[in-house]
Amino acid sequence: MGRGEVSSSSGPATGPGFGPAHSDLDFVVTFRKLGFDQYADTYFGLLEDLQALFQRPVDLVVASAIENPYFRQAVESTRTLVYAD
Repeated sequence: MGRGEVSSSSGPATGPGFGPAHSDLDFVVTFRKLGFDQYADTYFGLLEDLQALFQRPVDLVVASAIENPYFRQAVESTRTLVYAD
């Protein structure tokens, strides 16, 4: 990726409710400063790569877009760093 960090988030994969046959994976991403023309390609490229890697649906949330304080708190309390550069 070379443009930030990826963390797993609150969701089925981080708890006992994870079902390998049906659960999706939730990730929070923090991008380094990107130009407008790079943002969409980087976001969707990462989303497609994660779905191909894990062979399942992926929910990808940009950390700076989380406005709900309760959701932000839930994400931060269960967030585990997966990749950073």
